[in-house]
Amino acid sequence: MAAAAAVLAAGAVYPGQAASAEEAQDAAAECVMTTLPIPEGTSFTFTTAASDDGSIVAYRTYPADPNSDFARPLRLYQDGEVTDIPVPGADQSVGGVNSEGTAVGFSFIDGVQIPFVWTEGKLEKLDAGEGGGDARDVNEAGDIVGSRGDYPSVPVLWPAGESEPVDLPLPKGALSGTATSIDEDGTIVGYYEDALNGNYRPYVWDADGEGAALPMPDGIEPGTAHSYPKEIDEGWVVGYLRAPETDGSVGILWNLDEGTAETVKLDTTGSVNPDGWVSGSVDPYAAVVTDSDRFKLPGAVDPDDNWFGDQGTSISDDGTQVAGNVFAGENEYGHVLNAVVWNCRK
Repeated sequence: MAAAAAVLAAGAVYPGQAASAEEAQDAAAECVMTTLPIPEGTSFTFTTAASDDGSIVAYRTYPADPNSDFARPLRLYQDGEVTDIPVPGADQSVGGVNSEGTAVGFSFIDGVQIPFVWTEGKLEKLDAGEGGGDARDVNEAGDIVGSRGDYPSVPVLWPAGESEPVDLPLPKGALSGTATSIDEDGTIVGYYEDALNGNYRPYVWDADGEGAALPMPDGIEPGTAHSYPKEIDEGWVVGYLRAPETDGSVGILWNLDEGTAETVKLDTTGSVNPDGWVSGSVDPYAAVVTDSDRFKLPGAVDPDDNWFGDQGTSISDDGTQVAGNVFAGENEYGHVLNAVVWNCRK
């Protein structure tokens, strides 16, 4: 699609009528898509995270032939400018970034996954022991969550300014676990692997480190569900759910204040904002579900030619920006994705 692909029909724009995520209906939105800068000699870029306010987007780049070199140079995009993060190793990725530009993630060095933090222009390895680990998220205070160990892994918190991790307790019957996101009040979400059937169980730790199971939507049997949370923002938690009662995998949205859980009308989910709006995808579009509607975001190619699909990875707190990835066609090595941001009226 040409210019028409950059802006969806202007019309109803993010109305705020009361409804549920699973009842949301398709609506029109005015959203302009911008492709993030692509380094010379590459064509494939991929968004992995964005700050809650949308001011900073983290993405990684791939060599022209992705199988020739497994290094994935990392970049932060802010106000039209790019900052390179000099992380050594292979398959580098940023899991989370805050509005101060503190970014956390991992890289494989000599076959071991090493967690790192990038802050104030300096790169630091986070201590995770001999088995390595993974840094998944950072809040505005600088607290970092993730895991230590290869398998079994242990969910951990690296308090702001500390490189030594604090283990988070897992319930009886947990084989392994990880923390995936931390809220501004210190609430942490993650998951553990259940010894009974190997399914992932969603879990939450309060600011004192006390853990509890997250509920399932009505009609879903917790014992047979496979589910994990991806992100928390002001008590809203978004994640993944697969269960015998669902038709394949679906998004799931928790409200910790109300103790509720519901499915989301998206094929996959990316993130959530303080209003409970969720970014994700509905084949082949990147999409957003608000409290009343679902908005499909424009892509780089005609939807009929988009066999891979687009994804909304992150949504800003005010709902006006979504960061993610779009299918940009194919080259001699296979499909090509590009990191993008959509700026939308609210």
